[in-house]
Formats: sequence, structure tokens, C-alpha cells
Amino acid sequence: ESFHYSFAEGLLSGLQGFYNMWDNTVIKEFWESWGYNSESEMLESILKWEKLSHEQKLNQLRKNRDYIISNFDSEVIGEKYLKLFKGYD
Repeated sequence: ESFHYSFAEGLLSGLQGFYNMWDNTVIKEFWESWGYNSESEMLESILKWEKLSHEQKLNQLRKNRDYIISNFDSEVIGEKYLKLFKGYD
């Protein structure tokens, strides 16, 4: 899937994101906070995540969800399309 909706859906549903960096600057613009340059870096981060307290994990998961909603909610995207279309008048 070219826009990686499943990654956004995972963050929105309460999963923590980890991925080995895609070599695509457009994707990095959205998901770089969760990307790692190597498998070993990613695995280290997963192990660090596992050591966080339950409360720390919940706080991060809320931040992830807020990021998705504030950047990709249907109203936000609708506004962006509206501005785009108005630019063509």
C-alpha cells in the first residue's frame, strides 16, 4: 500500500510503531519518529520500549494517537483538499 495507511491505523489503534527506515523521503516526512536506520537500532528500541512502565507506554500511545488525529483526521484532510481546490479557482 503506497501511503502506508496500516502504519497510521496501528498508531491510532494503540500500537507503538517501529520500522526499518524506508528509503522514501515522503514517507519519512510522516513516520520518521518511529523509523530506525538498522535492524539492530530498531530491536534496541523495542527492548527499551518493553522496559517502560505501563504509564509511560500509555502516555506515548496517547501521543501517537493525537498525532494521527491532528494530522490525518477526515476534517483535517478535508480542509487541505478544500484549500487545494480553492487555489484552482
